[in-house]
Amino acid sequence: MFTQGKLRMTRTLMTAMLAAGLVAGMLPPAHSGAAAISYPLITEVYADTNLSNEPEEYIAVSNPTASAIALSGWYLQVGTSKLVFPSGATLAAGQTIYVTKQATAFKSEQLFPATYEYGADTDSTVPQMTLSGSVPPLANAGSVVYLYNASGTNIDTVAYGSGTSTTGWSGTAVPNVSGGVMFVRERDETSQLFPDSNTAADWKHLRVYAAGQSRYSAPTYTYAGTMQPYSSPDNSFNTVATLLNSATTTIDLNVYEFQMPQLMDVILNAINRGVKVRVFLEGSPVGGLIDQGKYVAQQIVNAGGQVRFIINDSTTATFKRYTFDHAKYAIIDSNKIMVQSENFKSSSLPFNTNYGNRGWGIVMNSANVASFYSTVFNGDWNVNSKDSFPFTASSKWGAPTAGFVPDSSTPTATYKGNFKNKAITGEFNVTPIFAPDSTFLQNNSILGLAKSATKSLLVEQLYAHKFWGPTTGSTTTSPDIYLEECINAARRGVKVRILLDSAFLDATDPRDNQFTVQYVNDIATTEHLDLQAKLIDLKTLGLEKVHNKGMLADSSKTLVSSINWSESSPENNREAGVIVDNPEVNAYYEQLFWYDWSAGLQTWSPDETKGTSNVVISEVNYDTNGFDATREYVELYNKNNVSVDLTNYKLTNKSGTFTIPTGTVIPAHSFLTVGKDSTGFSAYKGFGLDVSGMNLTLTNTGDDLFLKTSAGVAVDEVAWMNYVSGWGLSTSSGQVLSRTNPTVDTNSSADWTVATPSPKK
Repeated sequence: MFTQGKLRMTRTLMTAMLAAGLVAGMLPPAHSGAAAISYPLITEVYADTNLSNEPEEYIAVSNPTASAIALSGWYLQVGTSKLVFPSGATLAAGQTIYVTKQATAFKSEQLFPATYEYGADTDSTVPQMTLSGSVPPLANAGSVVYLYNASGTNIDTVAYGSGTSTTGWSGTAVPNVSGGVMFVRERDETSQLFPDSNTAADWKHLRVYAAGQSRYSAPTYTYAGTMQPYSSPDNSFNTVATLLNSATTTIDLNVYEFQMPQLMDVILNAINRGVKVRVFLEGSPVGGLIDQGKYVAQQIVNAGGQVRFIINDSTTATFKRYTFDHAKYAIIDSNKIMVQSENFKSSSLPFNTNYGNRGWGIVMNSANVASFYSTVFNGDWNVNSKDSFPFTASSKWGAPTAGFVPDSSTPTATYKGNFKNKAITGEFNVTPIFAPDSTFLQNNSILGLAKSATKSLLVEQLYAHKFWGPTTGSTTTSPDIYLEECINAARRGVKVRILLDSAFLDATDPRDNQFTVQYVNDIATTEHLDLQAKLIDLKTLGLEKVHNKGMLADSSKTLVSSINWSESSPENNREAGVIVDNPEVNAYYEQLFWYDWSAGLQTWSPDETKGTSNVVISEVNYDTNGFDATREYVELYNKNNVSVDLTNYKLTNKSGTFTIPTGTVIPAHSFLTVGKDSTGFSAYKGFGLDVSGMNLTLTNTGDDLFLKTSAGVAVDEVAWMNYVSGWGLSTSSGQVLSRTNPTVDTNSSADWTVATPSPKK
């Protein structure tokens, strides 16, 4: 039976995975030899359960074929006891059925109904298995589970723990797991096929499957529109407050800790204007649920909002699905999503921008993406889950101490970064990440992001343990697989930089950040790698701590998340994050990273000189078949490693001059669009212009377009239809002039080609 003191993942299992080459940068595509299976398989076994007498034990059987399978007379066998499927039982194509001891206990913990039960008739809607022999116990120490067809032919077998078998099984048993954890046969990540080698290898994986946890994938969404990156201390409070103030119907907020009265007031204002507010909080944060947090929860409930906590309570046999709900995200009006590294605390989203933590956040605007986050939120909020507990004034998840006075102070310090943020327009590829569901995926999550890097990989983290597990572990026996994948990236020739917090160093813990830095740098020296780790200089920067959990790859992909690089965070917690593929979004965080890395000296890599190349024209759409007012545009590109201020730059052609407005900045490695009507352009491409109001006419019969600095110096030119000798390129409606490579400028027509419109790509 599970107790709170047990670890979710046994060291035996981790050791076995190491032996199988499943960690420490030796991560092949999971079960890469998986092939299509033509028969049912045992895919889950839950033996060492949470509840006394283990009524929620179960065995799952899946049909990986494309056809239904009649199960009448088939049976599961444990020891000498048989569980026979009833007459008419059918396993549909792709279906998984759950055979449990008691259906009511199963549903209470797993949050969905069982298919069959056998220990007692606890639910009249769930059919009974026919029992031959005594009720079979799924022994905690180990056993063997068999599946036979009606003719008595062995179809599948799984041995776990101390169980041994030679019928349908080969080799040692699946290593045992902790209480409250299921044995699960994972599908291949790419093919989604089940492996079946009749060995323990079929059941080995990095994920820990605890009772009641969700199992979401990591789909990638593409949307055209806007996205707004933000950071603490620079602009996070204003960005989050503005987002919450924009709500008209709903706010669903999941956050580890909410202690900030200023943001509480924003929530209360939303409730007062009729917004439905739900706030889901951790019930046992490190250090306890303090009065400040209870006060905030109380005020939200008193105003008409809803607050629930995820809790453990031994007195009611309530077991948390996750060790901590450490996520920080919100869904607004079912179409906007906020994901961040920071809690709702004064140091996390500081009111004063010269004080606080370094943290990253992002606001996305997509109903499809919001729907995914809402699905996760609703699953965690589920009022039928015992660990989802409503604010109750008389409980320890209730009112603060009588007479408590909240702290509404707004501290100040010496941080001078003052980075500005704005909504970014364009097309975005977005991959939601949730722990523990997708944090160990090898292709489409954090590991996949590190593996995908070909040029650069920048990591900023509160902590990255030198190795996982207890302090008696090592980089050999229990490696930090995220850290090791970054090191492997350096071995592929990628430039890797790892920046870690220095606020809470502990010289007695061999996993501590200071020892991670030493470990990484020793490898870099020994193997001559472009790899470096360092502790951040908080004093010089004026920051409280690094609370960030971010990663940047190839100046294009960005991870914003709540996921620390300890073992427990991706393995046992509910965490939330997102990977965004867009160079302009990445450029915002990259300048922050280098600012922190250089202790405030610069916003580009110290290994590079500051870019001074001219901004260039990269795309022109002049033949719009009568839609000039909404579809004509000029795209500019900045190939430099720093942003460029385009204030009073000019676009000129034979129709006149357009002056780019004051304050227009083009980020590093980014595009900027200039056109006439942003609303009309949005109807055309799905996102608005960066600069609108252009008063030029891009002539269809030939033209010569210049980009000039504020001083009037021409820095780029493109012509078409031989308006200038040697510039014979021309387009038809639905085509554009496009610079073949925006980083190359030879000042000739050879730089250009005719292509389909692809602004900001």
